[in-house]
Amino acid sequence: MRELVYLSERKLRQFVVRRRRRLGRAQVEGEVKFPGFGGVKVSPAAPGQEATPAPDLDTVISALDSSDRAAKWFADDDVRPGDWVHFEAPISYTQAWFSVIFVDLDQPTESYPTGGAVRLMLHGSDKHIVGNWAERENYDSAAGDLPEPTGSELLRVWMLLKKFDDVYTDDAGQERSDSAGLPELFSSEGDDPITERFGRVLDALSKRLALRQTAAWMAGYARVTAVLAHATDRRIITATPLYVEYVSEPPTLG
Repeated sequence: MRELVYLSERKLRQFVVRRRRRLGRAQVEGEVKFPGFGGVKVSPAAPGQEATPAPDLDTVISALDSSDRAAKWFADDDVRPGDWVHFEAPISYTQAWFSVIFVDLDQPTESYPTGGAVRLMLHGSDKHIVGNWAERENYDSAAGDLPEPTGSELLRVWMLLKKFDDVYTDDAGQERSDSAGLPELFSSEGDDPITERFGRVLDALSKRLALRQTAAWMAGYARVTAVLAHATDRRIITATPLYVEYVSEPPTLG
């Protein structure tokens, strides 16, 4: 039994069970005649007319694991955008603007040795938080000026991080009204790599979430949206989750 935190019904519906074409049945149109009333034409249902229910979570996971798209471990060196990954990590999350961001612990532990060296940030819609099913009109357009993903979702993730920064307060306790001080991700000024720019904002978010005090062990599957790497620094993996669940801390070796 799973103790779910997040489940994307939309992603579940992206997985379509391939059905074998039925042989031996001719697709023909006919006419049924009723004495005194003429005839009525009948034809088989057109393909696709039958509603296709979303497969359940365990079916999707099993199908993924047995396919050439099998999920990799999120910290593997060969993870690329578009890959499915499995994760298990101490994680905390926050919600705002109809969105949710999950962030992993930013330091290594005996049970989580890659902490800090490979950062994991999950992003999704907060309507997929289990138990958070409040109805909203025009939900999909309610996220304001967040851009729709086009090819790469990195810009959307960046804008979401900036949105989160809008509600944080400065050292004097005054609420910020803008994102002053945040570097533009694709700015041509300066020579900071994207990873460093993204990392600074992620570090600030990690600090505000008090990860060392709030991170709980969670696991799940997610599709990678960006891999930010630096030759001499850490890697940042951003991904959009299929599901997230609470799990027990794994035993340490020793």
